[in-house]
Amino acid sequence: MIVFFINDLSFGGAERLVIDLCRHSSFSSCVVTLFKSNHEYEHKGVSRYTLFSGQFFQAISILFKARTIHFNLFPVMWISILFWFSKKNKIYTEHNTFNRRRRYRLLSYIEKPIYKGFTHVVAISDGVHDSLQLWQPDLPIKVINNGVRSMSSGKVKGDGSINLLMIGRFSAQKDQLTLVRALHLLPNNYKLTLVGSGAKVAASSFANFDRFADINFVESQDEIESYYASADIYVQSSHWEGFGLTVVEAMTAELPVIASRVEGLKDLVSSELLFSKENAEDLAAKIQYLENAANLDAAKTHSKEISEKYSLDKMIHSYESIYV
Repeated sequence: MIVFFINDLSFGGAERLVIDLCRHSSFSSCVVTLFKSNHEYEHKGVSRYTLFSGQFFQAISILFKARTIHFNLFPVMWISILFWFSKKNKIYTEHNTFNRRRRYRLLSYIEKPIYKGFTHVVAISDGVHDSLQLWQPDLPIKVINNGVRSMSSGKVKGDGSINLLMIGRFSAQKDQLTLVRALHLLPNNYKLTLVGSGAKVAASSFANFDRFADINFVESQDEIESYYASADIYVQSSHWEGFGLTVVEAMTAELPVIASRVEGLKDLVSSELLFSKENAEDLAAKIQYLENAANLDAAKTHSKEISEKYSLDKMIHSYESIYV
């Protein structure tokens, strides 16, 4: 039995990885979460137990009976201390190039024995590997690139508008504000859809923007194919990233992609379409750069080439090789 241990199942790259592995792995598996977020939705085909709930004893029993526990995110990684002396196969996946704990060097010494307690430590990209290696210099780290589901292409609108899309939870890591500010610098035929956990709550903070009516705020959901299908341009505006999961998904839908010039994204997106972090003017210029047909075609070709490198089956096979 493989148990995926994570904070919750709200919308995010780590959560998506866990859900995809649980659904598609050939091993018997389930998910244990610390709690249930208010921004969750149903994940069909996923057996899930919540620790801080009426399922407490059942969740504890599953964790202690599991042959392999796959830990994800903080504070779950620290809970692995409870299994220090266990002979279980303990795997931890690092998802980000940055977290707030890394502002305090002392914590690197505290976390060293925690990382050392895992059987395998996995980074989801080369950028995540390099940043974690700086934090824990002697730590053996395996890179397993995130695999993505292929998204169907094909526009379902014909009103002459240019639809921008960004998918990601409303959190300190993401930077929807810069994208909204960039929208104000674009012609009125540009529209924006923001999909992510906390979207409905965040909408009120943007209500005073002049182009508010041109923004569609959508709470995250399991099936997001239709949003890619109705988009013309995908934008990932972030303060930091581990791996651009939604970026590659957008590329499988044959969308041109623009992104912040940060680790985790800059190796996926062509240099012409990387904008300076938090710079709305630069982002707006990159969006309008795609109004040129030749630039748009080049961006779509780049998307196709990159998307072919990231296979969901390849990721699952790589994880299964360390589950045994």
